[in-house]
This record gives sequence, C-alpha cells and structure tokens, in this order.
Amino acid sequence: MQKQIPRLAHEKKVKESEQDNIPERYREPKLIAFENVMPKEWMADLGKWLHSQRPYFKRSREDGQVKHNYELADVDELHQPASDLKKVIAEKLSEAIEKVGISDFDLEHIECHATLYHHGSHFSWHKSDFDSNNEPMETRRLSYALYLHANPKMFSGGELEFADGTMVEPDHNKLVVFDPRQRHRVRRVECWSADFLHGRWAIFGWIHSKPKSSFEADLIKQKYEVYEAFKEI
Repeated sequence: MQKQIPRLAHEKKVKESEQDNIPERYREPKLIAFENVMPKEWMADLGKWLHSQRPYFKRSREDGQVKHNYELADVDELHQPASDLKKVIAEKLSEAIEKVGISDFDLEHIECHATLYHHGSHFSWHKSDFDSNNEPMETRRLSYALYLHANPKMFSGGELEFADGTMVEPDHNKLVVFDPRQRHRVRRVECWSADFLHGRWAIFGWIHSKPKSSFEADLIKQKYEVYEAFKEI
C-alpha cells in the first residue's frame, strides 16, 4: 500500500519545487532582519574600536567590477567583545533557519569579519557560497551582516540588494541573515564626509555547518564544474 503524503507537506514540496523553477529575479529573497540586536553601549564601543583599527583594514579589488571596499578579517579574535555578537546569532539561529527556509543543521562555527564602505565603495552581483578561488563552500549555510554607522548618518546607498530588486537598508544595529546561494550586491555608497568614521560599517560573515563527507563534497564540486561547463556552451 502506497504511503500517503500529508497534504500540507505535499503542498510545501510542490511550492518549493515551483519556486526553484522561477527565475531568480522574480523570486522573493530568503532573508530575515532583526532590529536593535545589540546593546547601545556595545555598538558604541565596537564603532570606536573599528575606527581605531582603520589603518589595518585592507583594500579589496579596485577594478570597479567586483568590489571596492575595505576589510578586516577575524575581528572576534582581535576584539573579544565581538564574540558577543556570535552568541546572539547562535540564539537566533533556529528562527533564522525557519524564516530563510533552509534545512536544519548543526552549528560548527561563525566567521566574523569587518568591512567599511566609504565614498564610491560597492560590491557587484555575486553569490557567497563559493570562496575567492571559486571553490564551493558547502559548510556556508547562512550569510549575515550587522550594520553600524555614525549618527547622524552621513552617507546614502550601501543597500544590500537581491536579484528581484528587494533592498535591505543598512540601518544602525540591524542584523540581516540570508541564504548565501542567492545573487546579491552592495549598492554604491555616496559619503558626504572624507572621514572614514562616517562610512557604512558592518560586521559580516558566514554561519557554518559541520563539514559533509568527502563523498558529498566531491559531488557538490562536480555539480559546480558541470554547471560552469554548460555556461560556456
């Protein structure tokens, strides 16, 4: 006797399948935003520390095609209070997984970096489930960014935009979590001050699951290579 699929579960599977067949520019992005996630004093202290570290931020590519910003890696190792953010993310992980609509996973670790977008900075269309060498990063299950800026705000732009046109404003103390497999970009920042303090700052990174088996990892890599080969046809 054939097992009956519960109606709601069946409808959900059909809906997800239909969603996959819709061009990305028409899909609603998979994300969740949390407002005022960290204490005001914590945000103020983080902002002061980041500004003090400005000489150590490295400029990313300047070809105008990919990205044009400044980054500082592993801020949680350089500034211990940054680890408080990882605790908050871990507490909100279940809610984020459900809202974004990905399968549940066991948390392995959370990457924690910093970025600054000042006048002219941008990051063009890309996906975040591959590393800088275009190798698939199957453990990157979610992307996140916590925004901060001076008050009053001294820039425009810098929105996180998805393929369907949805834009997330980089509001101070807003945490956004989203599926890294979606195409997204950071729109060009126009800053009205030469002081880097007045730019668009963020703590960003990826929420990682435990590594899959080497067999599963090889399948993912082969799938990507086939996809790239078809793109050249």
